[in-house]
Amino acid sequence: MGSKTLTESFFNWVYSFFDGNMNKEPYSFKPYVCKVEKPNSKRSVPIARSGHRIVYFNGQIYSFGGYNKLAAPDNDPDLSKRLLKELWKYNLISKTWTKLKTSENIPAAVASHTAHFLVFNKEPKLLTYGGTGFPFGENLETNINFCDLKTLQWSVNDLENEENLPSPSYGQATKCHGQYFYTVGGTNGMEYHNAVHRYDFRKNQWTCLSEGRVSYGHILQSMNDAPAPRYRHEIVIFNEEIFMLGGGTALDVDEFDFIWGFSLATNTWKKYHTQPDTTIPMDDGIADLYPPARKCHSVVQDDNCK
Repeated sequence: MGSKTLTESFFNWVYSFFDGNMNKEPYSFKPYVCKVEKPNSKRSVPIARSGHRIVYFNGQIYSFGGYNKLAAPDNDPDLSKRLLKELWKYNLISKTWTKLKTSENIPAAVASHTAHFLVFNKEPKLLTYGGTGFPFGENLETNINFCDLKTLQWSVNDLENEENLPSPSYGQATKCHGQYFYTVGGTNGMEYHNAVHRYDFRKNQWTCLSEGRVSYGHILQSMNDAPAPRYRHEIVIFNEEIFMLGGGTALDVDEFDFIWGFSLATNTWKKYHTQPDTTIPMDDGIADLYPPARKCHSVVQDDNCK
């Protein structure tokens, strides 16, 4: 599979982790074109944060969760106040933010989770999965949570069978694809893994497609037949294959000269050599022709692109 075909099938929007001193202005974009989207200054805006997730629905961007160490005073012993258990909505027409009042059963794990928009049971839903509360790595989310974007009511999927559940993790990568929801990798704060699990929305059950392996080290060491365990990577699905992009550990990060694909037909991994962008001037070496290594980024896939 040529990298150009893959590139034409999805584009990668990378945004940085925010901290309290960084720009709060969101960006709107078309593929390869970014511009600053300036909110209406007369309305309140969410404070800067990291580890949050956004989805788009009906002309509005929804931002859920996140962490900011400045959300609570340094002398406040309750460090959980630095976690932002809140849902904001940004209207792209009026350019205004609105903090939404949801039901009280909001998920506790609001950092390094994943989020998607989907229509479930004919209703628009925000799906959140994984993530961590405080203390980080100890308070982990294992449920699939839904927030109805019309009623703002939270609900949890009630499993009839809890076999084959993914291990509690944060920083995993997930993707909705047809009737399935896939999750790959993640960490519990002590160990990293590269397991692949699939949830069936119709059958309401999990299936383990690959147990993978576990790593306690902080150096990425891929095997001949599987990528290194990791967190804060991203995935896309193309031609019934899951492609893993970036990610790493607390001390290491993966590059893009090779990427890994997981076949949904054979449940096996395959390593792909990508092609460099030869239109870029090469100052320091061949690495200049590939995207820089990264983790904690985001990827958007255009599912209408064939």
